[in-house]
Amino acid sequence: CRGSCLVLATPATSASPSFARLCADYGEGRAEVLPCPGLAEYIERGIGAFPSFDGISRILPRPDSSPSCVVLGCTHYVFARDAIARHYGCDTFDGILGTADHLADILGKKLNNSLINQNIEFIGGDHVKNEQIYRKIFGNYRNNTDV
Repeated sequence: CRGSCLVLATPATSASPSFARLCADYGEGRAEVLPCPGLAEYIERGIGAFPSFDGISRILPRPDSSPSCVVLGCTHYVFARDAIARHYGCDTFDGILGTADHLADILGKKLNNSLINQNIEFIGGDHVKNEQIYRKIFGNYRNNTDV
């Protein structure tokens, strides 16, 4: 990303010393971190309406200047990525592939090289929402994982 980079994160992540170190180490002085109170909860409540998130503009904070790119600093935010990109009018990046890689390692499904055949079963909670989340994560996972 050339120019200024806007990093959206939860208030807890924004206040984290380790997060501040990451931004200092890799932000090259161009990263503006904005805490987004209520954004993860808004996305969680609206996951059934995915991918629209029409009202998200009311929740998203305004940066000091127009960013050249936006980095999504919360795994929830990927579900509203398109709406966030439209709101800020610039390239938007997320870490969903890293999250999917980690989850795939845990489940033993990385690149379909599982030593054992596993079934994924959703127990408890909102089954429909949980399956949507799983499919979103693995749907973006380089199409190398059977869902």
